[in-house]
Amino acid sequence: MVKKSDKPADTPEDDGGTATGALTWGSGGFTTDTASGTGAGEPDPVPAEPEEPETAEPVAKAKRGRRKAPKAELPEEKDPTANISVNTTELVSYVERIERVQEEISEMKGDLKELFVEVKAKGYSAAILRKVLARRAMDPEKRREVDAMIELYEEALR
Repeated sequence: MVKKSDKPADTPEDDGGTATGALTWGSGGFTTDTASGTGAGEPDPVPAEPEEPETAEPVAKAKRGRRKAPKAELPEEKDPTANISVNTTELVSYVERIERVQEEISEMKGDLKELFVEVKAKGYSAAILRKVLARRAMDPEKRREVDAMIELYEEALR
């Protein structure tokens, strides 16, 4: 039996009712295997496509892909905004607050960058300072676990 994707979309579907045999796709085209038909494996009389005459210049051929089956009509899609009510003043308030916080964050990032420039100018290592800050932010128990694992790995690698 042939997979549905292997046959063109404009071929008749087997409805299981009136057909007397199985429709299969082979190298010779579609064949109908019937008990009383033209015989098993004989190609159905399908008109061949006319061949294009050969020319001296190569001519761009039109796309001859398989025709797409008409799409089944789907039930009407519901409007996703149908049941949503918007309090405009509240929404505007939230948006403005978020924008202010984003501006403050941008300013703070700029301040932080300037601080690290100062740290480097004084001769300190910014990378080490970042690690110190990360360790200070850790839970003390978590920091002890990390220290113990680092010692274990360093001892194993000596």
